[in-house]
Amino acid sequence: MVAHRRIVTAIMVFCITCLSLVLATYAQDSGGAKVYRTQFIELHTKVQTMLARAEQQVKIKLDPRNVLNLREEIFALGNLAHRLGVEASQSNLRIVKSEQDSNKTLLLISQGCDALNFVLTALDNFLDTQDRAFLGLAKDGEALAKTVQKIL
Repeated sequence: MVAHRRIVTAIMVFCITCLSLVLATYAQDSGGAKVYRTQFIELHTKVQTMLARAEQQVKIKLDPRNVLNLREEIFALGNLAHRLGVEASQSNLRIVKSEQDSNKTLLLISQGCDALNFVLTALDNFLDTQDRAFLGLAKDGEALAKTVQKIL
């Protein structure tokens, strides 16, 4: 009888511990989604600033060193956008693996980061070629990123 109580108690403690871990993981991901959202908004603001700076480049004809500096900044922002998108996707995958529904915010952030990378690639191509078609593509991508941010 005592052994039976110990087994039942051990099973109950195990179940409570597992439930606590699942709830803690879900709570962290919910909070994580908020953090990712904030990071996306901040990164989107930086990309918008970069778009304005690249447009200014055409008007004032910066020297090649300044263009190179802009391109290096674009590359760095692209790396940040890529990393944020990957981390949001991985976080969502952890949620799905714990047999919960996907997190809409994390999915939107991942897609928004793809849009930001599209904008940055188009801007880099624009600075490289001075072809306004790339600037138009960057603006189209920016509109998509703006839509994602509104949905968030």
